[in-house]
Amino acid sequence: MNSKICIFSFIFTFCLSFFLIAQDNPKLDVKDLTDKQLETLDKDVSLDDFQKLELYDIYMESNKKIKSAIDKGTDATELRFMIENNDREIDSKLKEILLPEQFEKYIKIKRERAINGEKNKTTKKKKKKNDNHN
Repeated sequence: MNSKICIFSFIFTFCLSFFLIAQDNPKLDVKDLTDKQLETLDKDVSLDDFQKLELYDIYMESNKKIKSAIDKGTDATELRFMIENNDREIDSKLKEILLPEQFEKYIKIKRERAINGEKNKTTKKKKKKNDNHN
């Protein structure tokens, strides 16, 4: 149950950050985002060239869908649902493309980031609340 909460928190954080980035930068470049995602994944699990090629297309397609929804003015709830579904689809495709060791490492890192992301959000809220009281 705890791992489900962690994964949901990570997905929610990813959704929210993607949405906020897109709002702050209406000319968000899907190619740049895709490159950054691949670069991060490569640093995390050391992709080979074949994996990079396959994953580039997957991330690009996913990012285009999300960018299109943002450009159309999709409401936040629907957008979050869409991003969560895309995230599950990507994980499913990653499981097929990555080696078992790479996928296990990816899931472990994803969980750690979800936990740390939630801790960071809580810390920032407490700090902001304390700053407002002073």
